[in-house]
Amino acid sequence: MSSSFRDEFEKSKEAAYHKVVASKILDLMDKLRESNNPNNRKRWIWELLQNAKDVRNPSLNGVDISVTFASEENKVIFQHNGSPFSVQNITFLVEQISTKERSEDNSEETTGKFGTGFLTTHLLSEIVDIEGILTGDGLPYKKIQVRLDRSSDDIEGIIASVQKSLKQAESVESAPDLELYDPQELSTSFSYHLNHEGQETAKSGLLDLQVSLPITLSFLDVISSVTVNGQVLYIRDKALPLEFSDDSTSNLKYSPILIVSSHSGDTTCEFIQCVGELSTILISVKRLDDSFELTQLSESLPRLFCDFPLVGSEFLSLPFVLNSSAFHPTEPRDGIFLTDKDTKKTLFNKKIISEAVSSYVSLIDIAARQQWKNLHVLAHIKKPEASDWLSEHWYELNVIDPILQKLYTTPIVCLSDGSMSALIAKDYIVDIPFNKKQEVREAIWELVKDVEFFRVPERPHIDAWYDIFCNKVWNNEHRLTIERLSKYLSESQNLDKFSEDFKIEDPIEFLNRYFEVLELALENSKDFENSADFLEKKGYALIPNQEGVFCMASDLNQDLGIDDCLKVIAKDLHSNLYAKLAHTSISIASQLKVRTRNDVIEGINIALKSPQVESEKKRQACNQLTSLFVTSKKLSDKP
Repeated sequence: MSSSFRDEFEKSKEAAYHKVVASKILDLMDKLRESNNPNNRKRWIWELLQNAKDVRNPSLNGVDISVTFASEENKVIFQHNGSPFSVQNITFLVEQISTKERSEDNSEETTGKFGTGFLTTHLLSEIVDIEGILTGDGLPYKKIQVRLDRSSDDIEGIIASVQKSLKQAESVESAPDLELYDPQELSTSFSYHLNHEGQETAKSGLLDLQVSLPITLSFLDVISSVTVNGQVLYIRDKALPLEFSDDSTSNLKYSPILIVSSHSGDTTCEFIQCVGELSTILISVKRLDDSFELTQLSESLPRLFCDFPLVGSEFLSLPFVLNSSAFHPTEPRDGIFLTDKDTKKTLFNKKIISEAVSSYVSLIDIAARQQWKNLHVLAHIKKPEASDWLSEHWYELNVIDPILQKLYTTPIVCLSDGSMSALIAKDYIVDIPFNKKQEVREAIWELVKDVEFFRVPERPHIDAWYDIFCNKVWNNEHRLTIERLSKYLSESQNLDKFSEDFKIEDPIEFLNRYFEVLELALENSKDFENSADFLEKKGYALIPNQEGVFCMASDLNQDLGIDDCLKVIAKDLHSNLYAKLAHTSISIASQLKVRTRNDVIEGINIALKSPQVESEKKRQACNQLTSLFVTSKKLSDKP
């Protein structure tokens, strides 16, 4: 019997559909195989968690998840007790079509389900075995097993594989009905058989899980627990509201997450969240009896979450984590669109970011007023590296600048005297001891901590503030480097003014301590021979002469026991040695060229023979010399 044109068209449309499906899968697999993006190796675990979250069983409080990494058996098994599969779930999973229709209205309900992101799990293995429960409207529960094979590198192979998977799924029709379905049982599983590369991918994902899962659970109450290799590592606890008597903070809540670990025992990881209309920001804390102690977020922690971490956003180095279910993420889910192109997605993302920045600025105020501990943690902000999804100019103007402005003017620095101060106060700025050597930073702090002119953080925090001010976003004037310190000290010009300016009773003692710090800072330096060489090359006149005036190293000599009478004679005859000799009590004088008694006498003899020196001055000088020699002889004649 000959076919009709209608039949031919139907066959053609079916063939075209299969080819479109296979072409999409093959194209995505090729991109995955060829990609050098290191974040892909971490992404698989979050795609599986995301899909588990999206199919949460309404009859349960949340979904329980189990991950088994059997390295000896080269296998990863991911299980959960979400809702059973529907026919559409299975079909779309096999054909690699997302079942989500994400919009701003339902973004919290469905982050993503079996879309292109699920394909990244094939970095574990290009073949995955799926087991679960299948049901439908008015249909019984049945067990289903399907293998997804994405290993082929040609269209025909992928078409054949998809058809085989669909036939496996359709064979469920002849399977016996499931007599008892237990919603709490971990009945859905994805099994991956690993090669060496898959093993490394598995390790990367599970390490990333350790970093980001506590924060993920604090944002999501639909995931109850995550078990890894048979041990419940993470359990989400209930969020508790925070109440403050001195301000209205109804949008602030405190959310502890309990972490149970076989390696370290029970540990509590705690966070404070500030919840806005579109966003939630999070900082890490430790609860004290009547306050909080801020703790620093890991540098490897992504700073942007769309319910789940956008792996790759850690380079933003924000001092908080920002979550929004309404974000429009990039396709690799490594960030969000924040370019200079004013598209609908970009503008909406920027709106969310701006709300989050406002929340953080408010949170800085609350933390400062409540005098939480370790307020310096709030200032760990950096300028991000270039990214194809980020406008650096927009980010600097709308994120970095408003946060810095708040941090500069809010009392978040605990000073060495125990008082709290803003980085920029009315009459001074806070100085941060700044040197790559910790011992030098501590020495600078010890030198200036009691000098009123300088305001430095308390000693336990000087290293933390150094780390903060290593970042280019901050004003360099706060960096109390050895150069800046030398410049401040040299501006006084003489010992009397130095003592007055810095309110130091013993300026020589202080300067000698400064020279010790300087010597420590220059240790192993290839640029300077010693402290005197540093001062000379940098142009700092900071070595007092014997008149108390600060001079350059090249203008002074070390006084090696020259009699005071000789200095007086020389001054009257030809040269003021008091101005040319370093103060006898200054330690750095040992690094200067030496001037001896004989040098001075030789200079006096030359002056006595010079026709340019007045006769009367010569006569007075001879009388003084005679007196000096007589005195010296009488002293030497004593028994």
